Amino acid sequence: MTRLRVVSLGVALALAATALAAVLLARGGKEASSSAGTGTQVSGPQGGAAQDPLTPRAGTDVHLGRFTLRSGRVVRLRTTETEGGHTCLVEADAEGEGSACFRGGLFGTHRASFTISSNGGPRRFSELRLVGVAAPEVATVVVETTSGERNVLELNERNAFLFESTAAELGRDAVPSALVLYGRNGRLVERIEIPHLR
Repeated sequence: MTRLRVVSLGVALALAATALAAVLLARGGKEASSSAGTGTQVSGPQGGAAQDPLTPRAGTDVHLGRFTLRSGRVVRLRTTETEGGHTCLVEADAEGEGSACFRGGLFGTHRASFTISSNGGPRRFSELRLVGVAAPEVATVVVETTSGERNVLELNERNAFLFESTAAELGRDAVPSALVLYGRNGRLVERIEIPHLR
């Protein structure tokens, strides 16, 4: 999966781990990364060339939810289709937008798609969040951290979710290490390892 910066210029660094690809984008002191698939990385403002495969296709936005962070800032999540046949998961807040775009749909590679955004790092984060959406057959999403904690996330009516690290977790360097998905019968659907955030 790839992170796409669509509002202001960012600096991108591609990282790969197992079957996942992560991209970190500087965002005015913030970094954003994404996981759970493969795609094409683009950084900078969008527009112009109709031949660009990541140009959003008009009228394809689907709103997945709105989440309020502890700071009071609101994060909105939606999907959009592109002219090149990608499906993009778009996370937007007051500071801009970031997208993770997939060829083959949101769940072509994994049964959940998500992005990770942070402030600070890489040694110590002052803020870190994971926002995404799970496939319809997923009933429970658990975020495991590097300290061994398991956080069961609340899914909204569209199966979208948010995980926000606490200051105490970040103080202990406890960051997300895996996303674990369970079906309605309680059986494991998939475990998605998160590339090292350190």
